[in-house]
Amino acid sequence: MKVHNPLPESLAISCDKAESILEHFIKGNNQLDNSLIPKNVLARARGIAIITIVKAGFLWSGRGGTGLVLSRLEDGSWSAPSAIMAAGVGIGAQIGAQITDVVFILNNSEAVKAFCRGNVTLGGNVSVAAGPTGRSTEAAGSVVNPAPIYSYSKSKGLFVGMTLEGTLILTRQKANRELYGRDISAQEILSGRVPCPAEADGLYRMLNLKFSTLGTFKKDSIDDELIQSSITTLNASRDSEVIQNNYSLKSSSENAGTRKRNPPPPPKPLKLAAKPKQAVAMFDFDGQRAGDLSFKEGDVIWVSEKQGEWYHGTLNGRKGIFPGNYVSLDQISSLN
Repeated sequence: MKVHNPLPESLAISCDKAESILEHFIKGNNQLDNSLIPKNVLARARGIAIITIVKAGFLWSGRGGTGLVLSRLEDGSWSAPSAIMAAGVGIGAQIGAQITDVVFILNNSEAVKAFCRGNVTLGGNVSVAAGPTGRSTEAAGSVVNPAPIYSYSKSKGLFVGMTLEGTLILTRQKANRELYGRDISAQEILSGRVPCPAEADGLYRMLNLKFSTLGTFKKDSIDDELIQSSITTLNASRDSEVIQNNYSLKSSSENAGTRKRNPPPPPKPLKLAAKPKQAVAMFDFDGQRAGDLSFKEGDVIWVSEKQGEWYHGTLNGRKGIFPGNYVSLDQISSLN
């Protein structure tokens, strides 16, 4: 388990940390990871909060941490992130320290409104329950009457587990002001009235990948001439093949009437570059970042390169990248 920083930091850094944390909870460490958040739980979430909490104690204990919260808007997209912090105390004979990554799934609008108010007491003005986990839950389907908030956690340290009851979640106004350039409330951010910042692009990509075969592709650049160069090379090779065939036909015709010395063989055709391929979209893909290639179910996409579990391709003159698990691999066919 990667150890994340629970101390106050910029909201931009919190976005990167949240992406890393969420990846562990969505992908899991292995096929039997019991902390895995089921796909159907995340799919129906009305919001999500991701936070790292540190707990330390000697006779009494204290806990605190930082993170962010987002809400799902009416159109299914995600709001801009709002920075949050956690604080709480405990009593009893406790000695040790622990760092815990926590993901809160907000299951209804009331849970989202609680975070919009700027302060939430877990187990107080909103109830929290341990969320269903594992791939077996995915197969079981929806959970009837879910708690307002599900919690998922992974810990590293000496304490056995962490009680979140009584933890106070507050909005970090200063962190929000630094990213958005003005004083802004959590309600304004979570209502969708604030443009999504580029600093959260990686987090949005993780949230919007719906399938378990999530990639870890990091896009540095896209070569817009890649597909065109492949097609140009392909056409040049075909032209060479046509010249070769015509030359062979002419030589055969001449040799039929005379017994002249056989001509030298024609040059070898140009080496063929990797051929673009076609793929058929199985689902709609709504790109969230510059360079993503959006498409609709049934669209036929030209695929030029595979990088991890993402593909480079073009559709109707638009070039970009898209997740490979949104297209049918069985229906990919080479150009003839």
